[in-house]
Amino acid sequence: MNRNRLFTTLFSALTLTFCTSIIAAPPAPAAPGDDASAAIKPELADEALAKGTIMSVNPDKHEFVLKTESDREVTVKYNESATFWVDGKEVEAADALKADFIAKVLHKRGMAMKVEILK
Repeated sequence: MNRNRLFTTLFSALTLTFCTSIIAAPPAPAAPGDDASAAIKPELADEALAKGTIMSVNPDKHEFVLKTESDREVTVKYNESATFWVDGKEVEAADALKADFIAKVLHKRGMAMKVEILK
């Protein structure tokens, strides 16, 4: 076997080994009431995009409740670095966050970075 073919074979084997070691089956869903059920929901993953209806707004706590398309209610917090958009224009949080508005929220672990109101 020549050197190039040997190198290609070894490289392929190492790549396959590496790729299969980082791919794992997803964990089984937790039973209700189980401690694992408190794990981070998909809507609160590291950085995610959620779309849904604003159910309520608490400006004093800088948070709002979003009912996602999968019928889950999640509390999304925001701070001064979050941006709010209505009709392609940046607006203040008070002008964007209204109950029953449809919103697309880019967030990181439940902290809003960008909120776009779709109405």
